[in-house]
Amino acid sequence: GGTVRRGIPALLRVVAAACSGTDAGSRDLGDTAATRGDTTTTRADAKVAVLDPTAAVESSHPRMRMVFLGTSLTAGRGLRFPNERWPEVIGSLADSAGHPIRVVNAGVSGDTSAGGLRRLDWVLDEPIDVLVIELGANDGLRGLSVDELESNLREIIARTRQRWPRVEVVVAGMEAPRNLGTDYVERFRSVFP
Repeated sequence: GGTVRRGIPALLRVVAAACSGTDAGSRDLGDTAATRGDTTTTRADAKVAVLDPTAAVESSHPRMRMVFLGTSLTAGRGLRFPNERWPEVIGSLADSAGHPIRVVNAGVSGDTSAGGLRRLDWVLDEPIDVLVIELGANDGLRGLSVDELESNLREIIARTRQRWPRVEVVVAGMEAPRNLGTDYVERFRSVFP
């Protein structure tokens, strides 16, 4: 949809910057490591750390490995063809732009931030250049604890960076349903910036 297409240029900038070793933004994500946006978008001002593009070539993984850890939005539930899923669209666009990447779609329908954290170890088994986290939508739909959502996202980021210090982390901003009340919606929204 439209929100996915608006987020694609930002992710392609992350890929291009990572491949070229340049800094594509100015915001230090620090401990929050999150960007604000629609359920599947990122902001262009996310800080991109310098990655050595030759490191991937020298390793047994010639393409930059980009892992998408997410929900049914990432898994592509309801889509007829796998190449219609947004991680695969990103991979195709990156390839056609001359920045070939290896896309790993780790989306699971119905997953929460706690579920993403529980299955993180297998995601971290192989080197990761970019981790895109699309988690939180199901936490919001279920009215789960905002504090736990934030804690889970921080733990995913910390464990990923501990295992792969040079990893780039992109967090897709989420919104909670308005029927959960203004207080919940605002606290939920505040997790992502």
